[in-house]
Amino acid sequence: MLIFNLDRYIVSTIKKTGNIIDELIQASPRLLLAVIIAIVIAKPLELKIFEKEINQVLLEQKNDFTLANKDQIALQYTPKIETLNNNIKALQTQVDTKEAEVNDLYATYIAEAEGREGTMLLGKGPVYEEKREKHDALLAEL
Repeated sequence: MLIFNLDRYIVSTIKKTGNIIDELIQASPRLLLAVIIAIVIAKPLELKIFEKEINQVLLEQKNDFTLANKDQIALQYTPKIETLNNNIKALQTQVDTKEAEVNDLYATYIAEAEGREGTMLLGKGPVYEEKREKHDALLAEL
């Protein structure tokens, strides 16, 4: 209501003089008011009309930023991951080696007890006990 009354006042105070420059100067407040109103009303209206499209573009940009950040994080931690994987492989190799040694010692002391290898005597003698202790020590180390 205030805007319409202000515009009406501006229009009613414009005097027709026949001089275009004078009339433009007198109409300049009205033109300025029209530009201000157009900006104030048009921009929010434009944002509301194209809200879905704007949200779609914002979502795409957010996804792009998220992927870029994910790649940066991956690049940041890649050396650490590779180092840890190498450590895991080295430790797994050590574990496999120890397991093989433990299994060999197990087979050796069982064969000793059965009399198939070593002293070739059936039963659990001092050689069996020695081999069993080696096996148990290596098993504990494993």
